[in-house]
Amino acid sequence: MNKFDPLKYFKEVAVKHKQISHTDEKPAFFREFGSANILFNNSDFLTKMRDCANTALVAQFNEDGGINANNIDNNSRTYDGAIYLIRKVDVTDYDGIESTRKDLILIWNDIYAKLSNDIRKEQFHPSPSGLNFKIYAIGMIADSFYGIAILMSYSEKYCVKYDASKWI
Repeated sequence: MNKFDPLKYFKEVAVKHKQISHTDEKPAFFREFGSANILFNNSDFLTKMRDCANTALVAQFNEDGGINANNIDNNSRTYDGAIYLIRKVDVTDYDGIESTRKDLILIWNDIYAKLSNDIRKEQFHPSPSGLNFKIYAIGMIADSFYGIAILMSYSEKYCVKYDASKWI
């Protein structure tokens, strides 16, 4: 059993979901280090968008987060990150932009169902819990890509082994 690694997990999702279908020849998965890079068009995705698949998944997880509460008995850590599902749409195709948003929410529903199923089957140890997400429609990114941003947080049991050799 592996620890939940959101970057690895969402790359696998991008490879296996039929509407995303990431390959080296037609990339559809991109990793970013900060949401601002994506939202302010300063993303690594920009350099690759010409060869990109029509629908892409951009993941931004850096193991950011903190320990819940100020109680040692509440030893879970909450991680924060985001994924962006985007699709190329002509900038003047307003109906296309709206239908794209709806289509991408359906793809997110597929992803969420898979993630929930994998957690229920205990594919990860420790298994992420307390999965929360918010979906936002996003305007144009790069050259006429529109989509949704899914801001996510999840918790894992925070366990660190005490090592007496590190202490005087």
